[in-house]
Amino acid sequence: MITLSAVIRFLHLAASALLLGSIAFRLIIAGPALRKAGAENSAERADFEQNRIRLAQWALLAIFCTGLLAFGLQIAAITGASFDRA
Repeated sequence: MITLSAVIRFLHLAASALLLGSIAFRLIIAGPALRKAGAENSAERADFEQNRIRLAQWALLAIFCTGLLAFGLQIAAITGASFDRA
């Protein structure tokens, strides 16, 4: 149970870092670079934004699912029941 909890927490933190890194990359690196290159309305930017949004959606889904799993593990630990009965 401890190993499962550690794996779930790792996945939760990894998805959170991925989401935050994606947002930070857009704001700090990609935004100024696209403005400087004059590519604010290009097809490449639209593809980049679409891929970034898709990545953010998957990261949010992973954060939500791992959060629910971690919550279930905590309930199981508190009640003393097995994970499938919690």
